[in-house]
Amino acid sequence: MDGNHQLKVRLAQIDAPESKQPFGNQSKKSLSDMVFNKTIRVEKETIDKYGWTVGTLFVGDLDVNKEQIKRGMARVYPKYAHDPALFNLEAEARQASLGLWSDPTSMPPWEFRHKGEQGYTPGQQVPSITQTSNTIDGSCGKKRFCKQMVSCEEAIHYLTQCGLSRLDKDGDGRPCESLCGKVGK
Repeated sequence: MDGNHQLKVRLAQIDAPESKQPFGNQSKKSLSDMVFNKTIRVEKETIDKYGWTVGTLFVGDLDVNKEQIKRGMARVYPKYAHDPALFNLEAEARQASLGLWSDPTSMPPWEFRHKGEQGYTPGQQVPSITQTSNTIDGSCGKKRFCKQMVSCEEAIHYLTQCGLSRLDKDGDGRPCESLCGKVGK
């Protein structure tokens, strides 16, 4: 299509902090710095229930969705993610305490939206996978089956970091459908 036009796009597979969350404004600025006044290519995955395009943004060869994860300016959204590379990038950003990962009280945006503003107080300690399991710190424990996993994030870690392919029985890139759901849902 010739010419410029505005398109509402939701970044596929990732979720950024809300504006009232820590790093919400920094995440927005990071995204803006990458895309403002630039030619953008969108690889569309779907249209959401609000009519927004859900897809991956590219500025030249730069995958903007992945770059937001690398910078610690967004989280992988396990419910919708299907690219294992995103989980690896998130683990690296978390390990390096980049962006939102520098805040030990960081809450996933989907939990923040679910609880509403009244459910979150800045400085409040929020349970995370690193507090409930020793697997996300880079180690691979003794768990081998989905029934042993406590979260989708933990199952993804075992699949992508520990090579436990048995967790992805149908080969769709998503482990433990009972925890993580099926691709496309």
